[in-house]
Amino acid sequence: MDIESTYRRDLKLTGDPSAAASLVLAEAMLGHAPKPEPHLQPQARITVAEASKMFNIPKRTIQSACRTGRLNHVRTGRIIRLKPADLELFLSGVEMQSGWRLGS
Repeated sequence: MDIESTYRRDLKLTGDPSAAASLVLAEAMLGHAPKPEPHLQPQARITVAEASKMFNIPKRTIQSACRTGRLNHVRTGRIIRLKPADLELFLSGVEMQSGWRLGS
């Protein structure tokens, strides 16, 4: 059952939209709410070390591309995380947002 179905069920039981929303929220907080569909979840991000192993390229290459803006990434403190799809695009030479192109 998805979240909308849960809300409709609770709305039928209570007759009050606020109460139904509160019940859905309470279920979510307790971990009883239905999980979002996998296709709606954001793509997982990987660390530089994981990307280096996965794509068999040096960590410094990835770090340099992130530092110069050639590779889309998210930085949390000292930790760099990136989407595997972004790294694949970078390695294939597709033009990134900054206008840089691999091999040019």
